[in-house]
Amino acid sequence: MKNTVNAPKLNHPARYKEPSNLAEVIKKQNLELKRKNSELAQLNSDLRESFEALSELNIKLRAINDELRMRTKKQAEFMNAAAHELRTPTQSIIGYCQMLTMFPNDSKDSKDYLGRLERNADRLNTLISDLLDATRLDIGMLKLSKSEWNITDIILEVVNEMKDRVYFSTKDNKKVRKYLKIEPIYPSDPIIIHADKQRITQVMINLLNNAINFTDYGSISVSINLSRGNLVKVSVKDSGRGIDPEIQHTLFEKFTSKSHQGIGLGLFISKSIIEAHYGSITGKNNKHDHGATFTFTLPTVTKK
Repeated sequence: MKNTVNAPKLNHPARYKEPSNLAEVIKKQNLELKRKNSELAQLNSDLRESFEALSELNIKLRAINDELRMRTKKQAEFMNAAAHELRTPTQSIIGYCQMLTMFPNDSKDSKDYLGRLERNADRLNTLISDLLDATRLDIGMLKLSKSEWNITDIILEVVNEMKDRVYFSTKDNKKVRKYLKIEPIYPSDPIIIHADKQRITQVMINLLNNAINFTDYGSISVSINLSRGNLVKVSVKDSGRGIDPEIQHTLFEKFTSKSHQGIGLGLFISKSIIEAHYGSITGKNNKHDHGATFTFTLPTVTKK
């Protein structure tokens, strides 16, 4: 008879619960993966919709760019046509008025009327030129023709030409002649710059006209000197009414003016021309005197 020994039964509760816990963990992970996959699928769907929307937007933007290029081209064609059609008659008026004044005429009124006609035609010509230049600047079509020249000579020519003219102001609804003294202060040695001669001359005329418009009597001085950094500094100082504080911060923006003449484009155009030559321009009231001073700087040609 065999002796049988009953082996003791060992209780291992963890061994039997582990498979159940592992199954639950796997089940939870599968559920989490399904949720992530669902989120990724939704994200991919959203991205596809976004890409489709961007594609449609790019198509629309290309169409808009094509239209803008066409409009720019048409605007350039308009400016060229307008420049020819508008300048030709006004220049003819000025020319005929100048010719008529050369003939002897005993009528004082006739000469006076001719003078007024010439001044208004000249003013109209300036207005047209300013409008066209402002449009060119807005669309980036202002072209410069640069060369090396002595800025002192050109500024003296402008000053000498303008100081010989007769200027009027309005007082009690009547035209009153202005008595202005315009004098240049300049160095004896030439100052050579590399710039567009016509455009810098335009800036000088704009600044002098601005000073004349705001000065009923007194003096206007134009100074030229060299400053640090191989720069030439040109200043136009007047003894007029000065700059209105209301427009000081927008002085060089389009259509900023407190004058009864012009539409406020001269300083905007002047600033754009000077900055296109890598220079700067400022306008400030005189500290211890009446009037204002406008100053622009330009780089000079360095001597080799």
